[in-house]
Amino acid sequence: MWAMMAKAAFGKEQQDDFYASKLGTARFYFARLLPRIHSLDASVRAGSESLFLLEASQF
Repeated sequence: MWAMMAKAAFGKEQQDDFYASKLGTARFYFARLLPRIHSLDASVRAGSESLFLLEASQF
């Protein structure tokens, strides 16, 4: 979705601050947020068994 929005805004950022903002946000997303998918994927795949080994009083 972000790639499609960035593609639509590309080349128009000089004409309108709206498009410049879209491209800036897309750059931030791709540089800072998207790379997290690898660690989040590993966390999800690890399961929650270790969490349920704790008693409520241990929190």
